[in-house]
Amino acid sequence: MEVIVDIFRILVVIFGIILVLCLIRPDVEDLLHWISGLFRAVTIDDDVIERSDEDQKRAVELHDDFRNELLKRQLSNSENYDRAILSLSTAGLALSITAIKFIIPLETAKHLLVLKFAWFLFFIVISTTILAYLIGNIAITKQLAIAEDYYINKSKKAHTQRNWLASINRWLNFTTGILFIAAIFLIIFFVIKNI
Repeated sequence: MEVIVDIFRILVVIFGIILVLCLIRPDVEDLLHWISGLFRAVTIDDDVIERSDEDQKRAVELHDDFRNELLKRQLSNSENYDRAILSLSTAGLALSITAIKFIIPLETAKHLLVLKFAWFLFFIVISTTILAYLIGNIAITKQLAIAEDYYINKSKKAHTQRNWLASINRWLNFTTGILFIAAIFLIIFFVIKNI
């Protein structure tokens, strides 16, 4: 029972840290930008490159091309992340059920509460991943409407309008990753204690 309490304490600390970071930086992108800023060198005025207008125009074009390429990679990573989390969570759930049925007899298994909690986490991960797909599509539709207001309808407020659905989607993706890691940790702990 002490082991279960220790695991619970570790999970509470992890989720506490996540909660504090969420309160400090309510948007995942802002949070990640803030964290990366802690390690980024500060630009000094003497460090500014002198360029002609033509060179600066070319630098902006190169930056835009580079940014577009990185955005494509980010989209690909996001799609692969969602697929991987959903596939691995489903596989983890199936393997743990198989393990309890064939490898570790239910009658002799210790720490079943840990296993049940891991199953619950897998269920939450699978559910939030599916929910993130749905919210992601709605967020894209909302972002298209914001872009149309700004570019076509010339709305000034559209330039600063936030897409709260996109923020929710980023937090769902972030949370599914943390919960998936916690579920895997619990499954490994359960197997180690019962072998």
